[in-house]
This record gives sequence, C-alpha cells and structure tokens, in this order.
Amino acid sequence: MCPICLDRFNNLAYLDRCLHRFCFPCIQEWSHNKAECPLCKQPFASILHSDPHLLTCILSILYPRLISPQPILTGPKTSQLTLTLPSEFAGIRL
Repeated sequence: MCPICLDRFNNLAYLDRCLHRFCFPCIQEWSHNKAECPLCKQPFASILHSDPHLLTCILSILYPRLISPQPILTGPKTSQLTLTLPSEFAGIRL
C-alpha cells in the first residue's frame, strides 16, 4: 500500500536514499514540493522507477559487497554467480 495515496501501488518506485516505496505518480507529485521522503524525512536525489536493473540498484545500496561478484570459474570462458538475498527481499515484486 502506498503511504501517500493509501491505495495499492501504481507503478512501484523507490527513493534512492532510504528505499521507501511509493506509487510513481504519487512520489513524483510529492517531489515537486519537497525532495524528502514523506515517511522518514530523509532527502533524496532520485526516484528509482522502471529501471530493468532496479533490484541491482537497491541491492548495491543495501549490500555493496553482495553486488561486487567474484565469479567461480568452471571452465574456459564460463562463470557462475550465486546471490543469496536477505529475507527482507522475499516476496518483492518488481
């Protein structure tokens, strides 16, 4: 549920600093008045939205070492990467 409109998320968006979630239209409108999170009041520089690498962006903010992969060589020109996501990411739909 979007904390601004109190409805289901419409085009999910995240704030770059605190990663709070909002409807994109809601937080976009909010940002015209204030560039601070409506929930925690932390200033933000950008809204993460419709980015095919959104999950990677979020994870790199929360877990920078997790996103600097160290490939496991399994043969010539092949590699394998396993990421174990923390439980707070269970059920996130992008």
